[in-house]
Amino acid sequence: EYITHRDNILKELDKNNINATQGSCGRLYDEECLKKYKQESLPNSEKLMLNSIVLHVDPSFSENDMIQNVDIIYWVLSELK
Repeated sequence: EYITHRDNILKELDKNNINATQGSCGRLYDEECLKKYKQESLPNSEKLMLNSIVLHVDPSFSENDMIQNVDIIYWVLSELK
């Protein structure tokens, strides 16, 4: 359910020229080099991986660009509730 909703949000953001992608891998602890540190399964990291959205951050955005982007993101999230 959440993944479908996230994908719909990403599609709408893309239609409105907002650069966003799905979140990064939340199971970094499964990497071979880190396995010796893992104590137990981390179910919240799996949830974050499946449900998160990453927005593009660019220091060259003007304040007006950022305000416009926030307005669009707010509108998309409000419409897809």
